[in-house]
Amino acid sequence: VIGSEYKKDSGGIYTGEKLGKPCFGINKTVAVDSWLRARFSEFHISESWSDSISDKPMMMLASKRVWVGSAKKFLKVLEVDHQSTLFSE
Repeated sequence: VIGSEYKKDSGGIYTGEKLGKPCFGINKTVAVDSWLRARFSEFHISESWSDSISDKPMMMLASKRVWVGSAKKFLKVLEVDHQSTLFSE
């Protein structure tokens, strides 16, 4: 799981105070890219799924993008990004 990091006290208990930038929007893209580069010399993100428009920068790293939710929620993305698909109930 890649997400925001939080400080721990001397006993290892989380304080609720965030470390660094929140893992949101473009910062999530940076976190995913950093995680992959630390582990692999070469990589390709073939598929990514999300239910949040704030993940668009991260989703653009993948060849196949699947948005989970209503068409209304992702209409603007789907109109301009023809590599994306929609999964809804």
